[in-house]
Amino acid sequence: MSKANRAPIKHCTECPIGVASGEGRGQFCPFVPSEVPAATVVFREHELAHHVYFVRDGTVTLSRGSTTARCEHEIGAGRYVGTEAMIPQQTRYRHTGTVSKPATLCSASVAGVDQWLGPADSPARTSLSLVLDDLSCPADE
Repeated sequence: MSKANRAPIKHCTECPIGVASGEGRGQFCPFVPSEVPAATVVFREHELAHHVYFVRDGTVTLSRGSTTARCEHEIGAGRYVGTEAMIPQQTRYRHTGTVSKPATLCSASVAGVDQWLGPADSPARTSLSLVLDDLSCPADE
């Protein structure tokens, strides 16, 4: 299944992030859902990374670069955008994220992610940072 064609997630207890966080069992999930209309710019390339977003429903287009050398791809339900906020040493977004189809985005602040994922020097956080750092458009190089 492509990144843009996963089934929408209707409720936090159906979400893999919510389930893993203990949603519905009195545990903490830092992600808060909100409805976002099409054409909304959620974050901009080079802006300070202040939130990470989980696409519960709809589509977000990530774009980077000038109009002549542009990297662009769609991210759909069940995927993260703005993952730079999950990397402790990363402070700016690498892409612009624009809602291309009305979406339910669940957002978490950097502080919420830090509390949820644990210290920057933990094995899991270090591994996640390395993986996320490798995920980029070819134009990012």
